[in-house]
Amino acid sequence: MEKIPTLFDRDEHFKVTDRVRAGCECVIAGEGIPTEKLDGMNVRLTVRSGQLVRVEKRRNPSAKQKHQGIIDG
Repeated sequence: MEKIPTLFDRDEHFKVTDRVRAGCECVIAGEGIPTEKLDGMNVRLTVRSGQLVRVEKRRNPSAKQKHQGIIDG
């Protein structure tokens, strides 16, 4: 699953700025459908034509898998 980027850039101290991150300008323009990521929600919902068609639980790779180069469950 692809990670959802943060809307705003961060400075050298990792603090959020008021600059829109490159590639996220469409959000400010009002395009797309907004979503909210809540802590602990490690799932992806796929919606097509307004109907839920898939629910996936993402599993984070273990330390051993990360050492082997696996970056996504």
